[in-house]
Parts: sequence; structure tokens; C-alpha cells
Amino acid sequence: MNQSKEQLLATIDKIRRAIEADDSFEGHLTYTLEWSTGDKTEFEVSGAYRIGNSEGQGGMAVLAPSVPSVEQPVLETPKMLVLRTSHVERRTSLRLDKVLSSKGPICFNKGEYGWFIPIIPWNEMDQAERANWTPDLMAIRRLAENNGCTWIMLDRDADTIDVLTTYEW
Repeated sequence: MNQSKEQLLATIDKIRRAIEADDSFEGHLTYTLEWSTGDKTEFEVSGAYRIGNSEGQGGMAVLAPSVPSVEQPVLETPKMLVLRTSHVERRTSLRLDKVLSSKGPICFNKGEYGWFIPIIPWNEMDQAERANWTPDLMAIRRLAENNGCTWIMLDRDADTIDVLTTYEW
């Protein structure tokens, strides 16, 4: 936050009084001269110090640095379940390689490393697409859905988990 010289000194006095009153046992303060023209001086101030320690656990006073006001776009950040490819059977892996040109779960090939599979709502798939979800993929899909994921990434270098079957191939 930007503070004038007077405001910075007042902040330092406030921290000093809290320490004197045994009301603050830790903290830090950083200040840097931002600019000075004539009799006006501005400092960029940041830090945090504990307050209310005399009343128990207390809280924290935070002096946040100034951040330019920029409108942030709303970003879509999907959640992805990442598992090793060995959680699908070999026949499923061969099927996933062929899915790119046929009916079945939509998937995006990661080359030799695995696949990305979006979780399309069940009611938006036709009967043929639903029938191509193998039992091993359905177990992965249920785990992903139960954990709020909208994507599955099967990767040969990812971790395995105990709640799913691991296949050797």
C-alpha cells in the first residue's frame, strides 16, 4: 500500500504501541521510497504483524502492497483426474487408440503417453457411445465424477491408486 511519510510513521507507532502493551509478539514491515517531489514523499509499504495476543490467540494486521486495478477475466479451470494408463485393460487402451475415428468415449491421444478424456454428461451421449464405456473406464469415470472432475488424463507416467484395479500389459 502507498503511504505518505506521516502515515508510515503512524503505522510504525501503532506497531510499537502493540509491542509495548504485550499485544504483538511477531511481525514484519517493509517499506521502500516510491517517489518524492518537493514536500510530498510516498512509500510502498507491506507487512503483517500480530495483534490481540493479550486476549488469546489474536489475529493478524496485514499491510498489502498496492496492486494496480486490473479487471480479471473469469477463467474456466476444469478439474482433471490424473491416473496411470495401467488402470485400464490392454483391450481398452487399443479401443481408445481407435476411438478417434469411431463411436465411443471421446478422447484425445497424448501420443505414446496416454489420453485425455472429457467427461460428457451421460444424458448427452447416445446409446452407442454409452455402450463403449468399458467397465474399467466406467470405474475411472465414477471416481472422477465423485471428485468433481470434468476431465480424465491417463498417462503412462502418472501414479496408480489403490481404489482402482491395476492391469499389467
